[in-house]
Amino acid sequence: MRTIAKNNQPTIGMLLVMLLLALLFSLNNCKGNGGDGATVDGGDRTPPTKPTNVVVSSATSTRIDISWTASSDDVGVAEYKLYCNKAYLKSVPTTTTSDAGLAPATRYCYAVRAVDSSKNESNKSDEVCTTTLPDTIPPAIPTGLITMVVSTNQINLAWNANTENDLAGYLVYRDPAFPGLSSLECVPPHRTGCVRRSRR
Repeated sequence: MRTIAKNNQPTIGMLLVMLLLALLFSLNNCKGNGGDGATVDGGDRTPPTKPTNVVVSSATSTRIDISWTASSDDVGVAEYKLYCNKAYLKSVPTTTTSDAGLAPATRYCYAVRAVDSSKNESNKSDEVCTTTLPDTIPPAIPTGLITMVVSTNQINLAWNANTENDLAGYLVYRDPAFPGLSSLECVPPHRTGCVRRSRR
């Protein structure tokens, strides 16, 4: 009797079935325990609500205080992004903050965006604007003024530098009793000395 050897090689159909089963198994393992398709890390895709009731007030000529009503989120708000004049300024964990180092008598506009722990971001709040107070505080009186006679028509002056951040310059006064001399001069803030000559 003649024996016919059987072909144990898998057919193309079997290979396709095995591939399909492996794919289904892989997809099933990606689902959460609840079986609803949520990812393992929770899959939070819900952004916080938009911050509301933004209040800005000029505390000084160089600082503005900002506050707002907290946003709500199904996971929890992690931080708030603050924007000044439509540009990102900083992130804070609370609903109050300040913006310092501003220019006096200048208009600034602010908006806030909430961010949850999954990095979902809310819509920006409505923009609210205010103007810093004018600067009404004068610089300190310069100290250490000394004069140095150089010649019959030249006197050098020097003094201690002021420390104000917004210092624009120095006004140098001279005795108007001397003919040919101006009574008022302005010196840039980076200079603390003058050389003045009389005109004949």
